[in-house]
Formats: sequence, C-alpha cells, structure tokens
Amino acid sequence: RLLTYMAASENREIWLDTLPVAGVDGSLPNRLKTPCTLGKIQAKTGTYRHTSALSGYVTTSHGRRLVFSIMVNNYNIPTLDATGVMDKVLDEICRAR
Repeated sequence: RLLTYMAASENREIWLDTLPVAGVDGSLPNRLKTPCTLGKIQAKTGTYRHTSALSGYVTTSHGRRLVFSIMVNNYNIPTLDATGVMDKVLDEICRAR
C-alpha cells in the first residue's frame, strides 16, 4: 500500500529518486540486466539469513507501470540462486501486457 500511495503522491519524484535502478546503481548494478528489465525497475532490496526481498516498481515492455513485492524465505540454496529466481520472475512480469 505504501508503494502505491507514494507513486501517486506529490513527493513521487523524490521517492523514486531514492530507489536503485535495475542494472544501473545502488544495490542493483549487477541484477536485472535483461533487455526487458534493464533500467525499467526501481526497487529496494533486503537480505537477512535465508530471507530475501525486492519491492518497488516495474515498467512493463508495453509501458504499464506496476507495483511489486517479492519475498522469499527459509530457502536452502545460495542467496544468489534465490535472488536469481526473483529476477526471472520480474523478467516475466516485465513482459506482461
């Protein structure tokens, strides 16, 4: 609800400027670099003891802006594999119509 609220708020641009951009900066320079996702996702990451999260905004390949939050926990694979699955999910969402 916070992400949806902030996307429509008068402080929208300030808020968005605080979020890393996929494949570009912050905590996402090495993630989400597919043609569909590169530069089209602004999101905050979080990782702690077999728990990872990514929440923010994605602009689909058809120009639609969506709010998302993906959280995984209690995984028994390397964190990079878990975040890789999250990135694949976002790549699919990015292609949505």
